[in-house]
Amino acid sequence: MATTTRSGISIFYREIGEGDPILFIQGLEVDNRGWATIVPAFRDRYRCISLDNRDIGQSEFVPAGYTIGDMARDAVAVLDEAGVESAHVVGFSMGGAIAQELAITRPERVKKLVLIGTFPWLDERLKAANRSRIKVRGQLSVEDYTRANFPNVYTSRDYDQPGLIEGIIERVVANAAGAQPNDAFTRQSDAIRDYDSRERLMGIRAETLVICGDQDYLCPPWQSRLIASSIPGAKLEFVEDAGHGVVFTRGGDVSRLIGTFLES
Repeated sequence: MATTTRSGISIFYREIGEGDPILFIQGLEVDNRGWATIVPAFRDRYRCISLDNRDIGQSEFVPAGYTIGDMARDAVAVLDEAGVESAHVVGFSMGGAIAQELAITRPERVKKLVLIGTFPWLDERLKAANRSRIKVRGQLSVEDYTRANFPNVYTSRDYDQPGLIEGIIERVVANAAGAQPNDAFTRQSDAIRDYDSRERLMGIRAETLVICGDQDYLCPPWQSRLIASSIPGAKLEFVEDAGHGVVFTRGGDVSRLIGTFLES
């Protein structure tokens, strides 16, 4: 565990394992622990570095707005602090946007790029969903918000598995005291709302794998298709019967796709 202030604010990161480095970047409202279903598959062969984005977990909470570009600079600061010249970069959801920005603006820092359940920009429907989520989150308890939000994150298959969703909800509620404050959630959401990489994706030169649950509602499959078709040579893989929570419920499938890609 370590912290860096190289980007001007304090960014916490955790690392485990030895070998070729992988930088894992999580999404909105999730800290480095969100990689618990993925990192164990790589810790024996890779140096796994996972960070808490600004405004979440053990990283610094900031009083003003910021951009996805600012968060990409935080990721560079982590690599600098860890003494890593370049790494494979794996980003999920908002973390996938950060990973895109890192590959676009600092291509020398990215070996291979994996983008999971992410977006190049939000259309008007998705912006409206983003605004509604902020409003609802600010009015409900952690448990009520989680129960209201999860049907957007998980699929019927997930809900049909006995105890799966209730188990996740129980863990969220147990950690309620450490939940991301709503002002921090709003700042991250605003950074997502304002992001647009569409005209710059063609400049990504890192070998890229795009992964998406075929029933993702929050970052729909058409967004992953657009990303994959815009990045030269990118590969696209869909996880069947998976939603936006694919890294949490289908960690084995996602890990196999990533592992095959990195080792090819």
